[in-house]
Amino acid sequence: SQVLALKASGADTLVLFATPTPTIQGLVTAAKVGWSPANTFINNVSAVATFIKIAASSGAKVDGAISTGWTVDPSVSSESGFPGIALGKQVLAQYAPTVDPNNSLSFYGLSSAWTLIYALKNAGKTPTRAGLMNALKHLDPKKAKNPFLYPGVTLQTGPGDNFPIENEILAKWNGGATGGWNPFGSVFVGNR
Repeated sequence: SQVLALKASGADTLVLFATPTPTIQGLVTAAKVGWSPANTFINNVSAVATFIKIAASSGAKVDGAISTGWTVDPSVSSESGFPGIALGKQVLAQYAPTVDPNNSLSFYGLSSAWTLIYALKNAGKTPTRAGLMNALKHLDPKKAKNPFLYPGVTLQTGPGDNFPIENEILAKWNGGATGGWNPFGSVFVGNR
């Protein structure tokens, strides 16, 4: 009903800041009711190639959709030479050989795991909850160099700043059900 209301309003932009299932449903519903907004924006939680391909295979018009990213993405050919892609595929092959090494969700997991391990290493000789929280609240981008982040994206927290990821790159989807995300522009710095 929300997609129908947007279409009826004459809106030219569809913004989906939802989890994957409602995002897929919203994209598919727009196509089924004949609404082709000029602009579609999808939050990075749902902007995983796996989910967008499901939507496209179900009839959604996904080409031209825009999202953001902050981790390296093995499904993007222009990122195949990034050191984080090679490291991630090596880690997955050794420790999780049944996990798809070309799924960006795998690299989100690696990025999150790296951050936790970094914080644990910096939580003190005998880690405590307080030490872990202190390490997480004092991420220094010069030291916390997560190899699974897109180049130019950093981890940084500090007093009054609990947002570790404040930099992102824009990406546009091309190729329908067999396509993928294509990063464009420069990394945006200091976003909230």
